[in-house]
Amino acid sequence: MARKKAPITPFFPLRHQINDTLEALSHEILMCLQAMETAIDLGGMNEPGKKILAERVAALRKICLSDDGGE
Repeated sequence: MARKKAPITPFFPLRHQINDTLEALSHEILMCLQAMETAIDLGGMNEPGKKILAERVAALRKICLSDDGGE
């Protein structure tokens, strides 16, 4: 196997970048969930559209949040 020629990023600085990225991603996921739920509640969407969006919200909540709805 050939060795990489590009320099690697040291782990400890990378660890903080990953943590910051995951924190930002989790915040955006929660904001998107809230926006989708608001869109469903406000109406203006046909029933099939509401059903599809509600299914996606439920799937995302199941993956991202605990059973009690908390983090």
